[in-house]
Amino acid sequence: MSETDSACIARSSFDVISLPSSALDHEWRHGRRYHGHHSGAYIYPNDEEEQIRLDMIHQAHLLLHGGSLFLSSIDLTGRSILDIGTGTGIWAVQIADRYPSASVVGLDLSPIQPQIVPPNVQFYVEDVERDWNEIAAYDFIHCRGMSGSITDWPTLFHKIYQALRPGGVIEIHEMLPAIFLTNQEAVLNGPLVDLMRGLVTAHSQIGRSLDPVSNFRTWTEEAGLIEFSEEIFEIPLGSWPEDQQRKDAGKLLASSFNTGLHALTAKAFRDVLSWSTEEVEVFNAYVRQELRQESPRRVLHVSVCTARRSAHICIQSRRKLSDESRHEGKEPLSAPVSELCEPIEGRELIRKHKALCYEDIVLWVVPDPNKRGRDVLAMEIFFRHHKGADNEPKPTVFLFRENPLPILCPISHILARAIRDGAMEVAGLQHAAPFFSNFFFRRSVWTTVGGWVKSATDPMKYSTYAFYLDRIGSDLGSEEKWTSYCLRRGNANALLGVAPNAVMDQVMRHDPMTGCLANAYKSPSGIPKSEIDILEPDPDVVDLMMQVKCMAIRIRQEHGFIKQAPKDVKETYHQLRRDLRNTEKAFRDDMTKVYQEAYRRRMHNEVLERQLRGRAIKEQAEPSVQHHLKERTQLQALLCNFSIDKSPKDITDRKIRAIDIMVLLASRREVRQQPRPSPPCEEDNREGSPDAEPLPKLEEIPLVLRKTQCIYCVGDEQLAYVDRVRAFNRVSHMMDHVEKVHLRHEHPAPDSFAAIPSASIWETS
Repeated sequence: MSETDSACIARSSFDVISLPSSALDHEWRHGRRYHGHHSGAYIYPNDEEEQIRLDMIHQAHLLLHGGSLFLSSIDLTGRSILDIGTGTGIWAVQIADRYPSASVVGLDLSPIQPQIVPPNVQFYVEDVERDWNEIAAYDFIHCRGMSGSITDWPTLFHKIYQALRPGGVIEIHEMLPAIFLTNQEAVLNGPLVDLMRGLVTAHSQIGRSLDPVSNFRTWTEEAGLIEFSEEIFEIPLGSWPEDQQRKDAGKLLASSFNTGLHALTAKAFRDVLSWSTEEVEVFNAYVRQELRQESPRRVLHVSVCTARRSAHICIQSRRKLSDESRHEGKEPLSAPVSELCEPIEGRELIRKHKALCYEDIVLWVVPDPNKRGRDVLAMEIFFRHHKGADNEPKPTVFLFRENPLPILCPISHILARAIRDGAMEVAGLQHAAPFFSNFFFRRSVWTTVGGWVKSATDPMKYSTYAFYLDRIGSDLGSEEKWTSYCLRRGNANALLGVAPNAVMDQVMRHDPMTGCLANAYKSPSGIPKSEIDILEPDPDVVDLMMQVKCMAIRIRQEHGFIKQAPKDVKETYHQLRRDLRNTEKAFRDDMTKVYQEAYRRRMHNEVLERQLRGRAIKEQAEPSVQHHLKERTQLQALLCNFSIDKSPKDITDRKIRAIDIMVLLASRREVRQQPRPSPPCEEDNREGSPDAEPLPKLEEIPLVLRKTQCIYCVGDEQLAYVDRVRAFNRVSHMMDHVEKVHLRHEHPAPDSFAAIPSASIWETS
């Protein structure tokens, strides 16, 4: 490629970009060659000697990862790939060779890449902080060794977010500027440690941090990326390992330090730290001397961070066209893009990810409106009889939050119904398993209802689950025996032109989330959060919280971050956190028991008071599902398993099996036990009503009779209520009371007390 060809480079997402002359004019200093484009942005040389060093580091990384060029779980076949800070381009060329159908782009400040490259790779001279701005262009972005080259990492992550397509992955490899021993202890002194400290100080003075990895999680979440993960690898510094692969990696890394000392210290120590030439040369000699020593066994830590942009899945509407619209050539109403979604996505981009077609639902993955960092799943439902100002269907948006339990997962219900109805549009998505290959739908979701969320530790009866699902369907007139609140939008739309507006409004106002499901989940005997908040804090919990906080601060001050702390210190810290969690749980359990006991006493008194007033007790029999179907029993076993030690793959597999069983049950009828009718209540009939009948006289009061209660007092209706239900401390005290009060005027036989019936327990019905 000639200089004329290099001057203009056409890119798919750009206009024709002119290559400035400064990109080809290099800068010479301290006997080394540096880049000319945006001079000073990178303080290390780009000559042939430095290129050899960069290729040695690349080979060391390959050996460290077993020959893998990337660690993310993504198939790059046919994908668009970007390499930020490509350097000599060796990574981009190798990834292009491995994936010939992929499109690879490399960016760097220096035009030092080879001219003979695979046809599917291109290199561009650009500064990612100034020149580079692309929208939804790449499926995978690779970045390695950029520490010390970036001034504004948060802005760069925002650019990366915009450059990634929905579902795209960013992977960053950075070597931490610290020397460690094989037992995870940090080396605190020596020429190599002084070298690292000097480089960190020099980069700090020029505003380009050499240790930004600790903030990557915060910056990626602020940019909108999700599923951040970090993994630390140890790479030896020297040839001391016995494993041949690690030995070769250590040799390459030590050799790169030995031959690159001049490059590392030329500008950083002389220009930034103002060292003299003689001081730098002497210092480099000490570093080389330490590098030749194999003891102690030193290692460096390589951090591999990955994050992902959330994928947008669109479930478009499937409606029947009226005869008039067919003649006029009108198309069905298309769902407008939710206001929660960013404008840059556009309708065309969303349509590329359409996966499900069923009535009037659109699923989005949108930024959290509460600004909590993570993207959230939103469901947009269109009601055609509710019009907005523009006379278009007015959408209603439900936001979901994550929950590891698969029960009542709206995605599972929608998917099972769509599979049964054959509503899949994308080829190959005729079963649940291919659908859950998308990373986002592997996370179960559940809705937030009035600030309350189902507890993951409080199990729910399966009969309650099945009953309320069936009740929702019955209230909406659905033919299905199981359903979810998501399906009410189809019933409301089906009433258009058939039922009056009042009926449709009633369907819309029926909120099964708060009216049915919340009551099914919230146990009245469970202590509310408001009750826990007003309690005095447990001193043990407060003390452990202070210990954890102080130890975390001390570890950060001494070791930088917790992962670099010694093993015994980390174990002590994690043990403190476990003790804190266990103490908090014990405190909540104790308070819950106290609250439940008070609740039982209060409910018992209310029942007694109602009986004393002559009112009948309505039977509160919970309808239960008879498991006459084999699939129903299997579904019960799946959904009622509240194991918390399952892996994400196990949870996904369990959801897929549950959906398959739901599809089988969708067309079958279930047998439910009818509850017994409750007796009429006096307060239900007005005075003078023909249906009003005199209540039968209560001959006995069904009390819970204990062994310490007097049966004579209970049966004496002339006594006050408090005296009738009086309980003695001991059985002997009750027997003395009977003898002195009730039997003192009688002359019983010697064995008369044996005829006294033993106390029995009468439960309220």
